[in-house]
Amino acid sequence: MTDKVIIELHANPGRRASEAEIQAIRDRLTSVGFPERVRIPLASRGLSASGYTLGRREDSLIHHLVRRIVLDEQWTDGTTPEQYLADLRASIKDNSARFGVGKPQGNSAPLVYVFAGNLVPQQRRGRRDDPFLFVLYGVADGVIITGHMVSGADAVRKADDFRWLR
Repeated sequence: MTDKVIIELHANPGRRASEAEIQAIRDRLTSVGFPERVRIPLASRGLSASGYTLGRREDSLIHHLVRRIVLDEQWTDGTTPEQYLADLRASIKDNSARFGVGKPQGNSAPLVYVFAGNLVPQQRRGRRDDPFLFVLYGVADGVIITGHMVSGADAVRKADDFRWLR
């Protein structure tokens, strides 16, 4: 049901999202995870962190966590997949969260862009942490596409038709 609201909001750019719709989007995004098994790019295979070593196929959650620890240095080694996902969900639930929508060319459905203050506990922050968290949700598959720290909303490339929902 909520995905239909997101699609409708995207299709009607003059319409602002109501508080109830934002809350429904919040609830939806905090109830989903990453795609199950995905093919790991060659460049990421062999990366290790938090007791995981990336092979040919892994859960997308594990892939993202290992990349955020090893390549981005945003979370500390030892962060569990559950903690990483909880950090992303906490940012979505936070009152600082701003929600936007856009549909990149070639996508079959819109994406929801979430920007919020970085609520990751200090002990789990890596040496290259940023002040904001960004989460990207894909309506087409009903999953989180990515989640990581950013310096601000301008640091993320958005769809040409991106707009804030309120």
